Amino acid sequence: MIQTEATNSDEERVLGYLRRFIRDINSDLLRLFCRFVSGSDNLSFAAISVNFVPHLRGLARRIVAHTCSQTLDLPTSYMTYNEFAAETRAILQAGHWEMDFV
Repeated sequence: MIQTEATNSDEERVLGYLRRFIRDINSDLLRLFCRFVSGSDNLSFAAISVNFVPHLRGLARRIVAHTCSQTLDLPTSYMTYNEFAAETRAILQAGHWEMDFV
């Protein structure tokens, strides 16, 4: 489901966090994650591409989704899974990024 090659220990660590997060979340969060990645509530894509972003730190750190290509920009500055999961959940549950039809 995830297409990328980790080239160093920071990338391997956060890629592991992403895989664990996807595996551990409930169906409601998984639906939000699919919408965040692709713009659709359904699993309408075969894979997620990941770009590693080492320069996003502090308040600027966040996962960025490119819905047209199902690509995530994933910061490598997360040091623990709990930190990664908490920030990712906050992004998914915030609702300000949702793309709804009017």
